[in-house]
Amino acid sequence: MLKSEEEKIEQLKKQVDLYQELVELVEEEQELLKQGQQTVELKDEQREIRDEIAGIDLKFNLSQGDKLKLMAQSDDEKLKQLKPTLQKLYDLEKENQELVTSD
Repeated sequence: MLKSEEEKIEQLKKQVDLYQELVELVEEEQELLKQGQQTVELKDEQREIRDEIAGIDLKFNLSQGDKLKLMAQSDDEKLKQLKPTLQKLYDLEKENQELVTSD
């Protein structure tokens, strides 16, 4: 594997960690929404993580296709967590949106 691909894999692993942090924040947000509390600070933290993820994509020119290719080429367990993590994030954000609009 080329050094640049190894670097991209390391950055993709970092993104997996960031997405997992994001899932935790969205779960916290959901609890606050259920309690009718403010979520502004959590939204700010989520934005910072999303910005960091986007920064990695831009710096290493990682498209969704590139990520899929790297995941397929690597047998790294952390990379295998990306898809389920993204699905969980999507599901939580959808639930949170429903909580917000049901008020």
